[in-house]
Amino acid sequence: YKRCPITLMPVNIDQIRRLFHDA
Repeated sequence: YKRCPITLMPVNIDQIRRLFHDA
């Protein structure tokens, strides 16, 4: 997963946090 700013992605912060934790 590329390190992109959460603000640019309209995805829930919870989901992004999970992805980052999984990485």
